[in-house]
Amino acid sequence: MKRSMFREYMADWSWKKIKEGAKENKAVWNCMYAAFVMMFSMSASIAGENFQLTDALLSIGMFLPICIVMVSVMEHPIRLRKMRYLCPQTEGERARSVRLTYYFRVGIHMIIFLMGLLLLFSVGFFHWESLVFLLLNDFMLSTIVPIYGINGKAAFQLVVLLIAIMLTNMAQLVVISGPEPHRTVQIILYAIFFLIELPLFIGFSQYIKKELCAARNFEEVM
Repeated sequence: MKRSMFREYMADWSWKKIKEGAKENKAVWNCMYAAFVMMFSMSASIAGENFQLTDALLSIGMFLPICIVMVSVMEHPIRLRKMRYLCPQTEGERARSVRLTYYFRVGIHMIIFLMGLLLLFSVGFFHWESLVFLLLNDFMLSTIVPIYGINGKAAFQLVVLLIAIMLTNMAQLVVISGPEPHRTVQIILYAIFFLIELPLFIGFSQYIKKELCAARNFEEVM
């Protein structure tokens, strides 16, 4: 089962699907583009005139996993391939298949983020507060899904959530690049998380649940 899900996950990676996903999910595409820009601009701003390899590695460890996961979100929506709906399955079996495929994708995303965190804290300074914060942000990014059709509320929640995550990740990158724990900065960042990011994520999770339910039925997907 896991092998088949992994093969299907890898098979969905194609330039054609990336372009289709970018056209349909502009919010996700714009955040991925912003991550690319930040990856280079942050390494330059942190280094200043005394550029070092570690500065570039810090930016890569922070923003490259975001880029990869954003592409994966567009490439691997909750909804199954059309051919999967032609298989003789009950609604309960298909619902289980949808959930397992989604959880598998979330797991792959977290592995990608953990590799980035390993690079981050290998070349930067380790702070427990930063690790926990980035894990929370990474989990939220790992679970997001594309938005189908017109859903202004979900689109607003997703865009603001992605912007908040990108900005707070940038602030954590500055903290990790130095030995000082920056307690005041951490307090502000955690306040942003609990007052802005978490309510938005809880709200958007309702859309994720709706998509998980809709993906069971061929008629709703089509």
